[in-house]
Amino acid sequence: YVIELTAKTDDHDSHMDPATNNARGILDDWHSEKTA
Repeated sequence: YVIELTAKTDDHDSHMDPATNNARGILDDWHSEKTA
């Protein structure tokens, strides 16, 4: 595991917003590629 500690940037909240960052879609795509 890699843990990176950084200072919070101005756009941090927008990147972490699940309604706009498509994290679930990216994970679902990755998972479907690995199980295909």
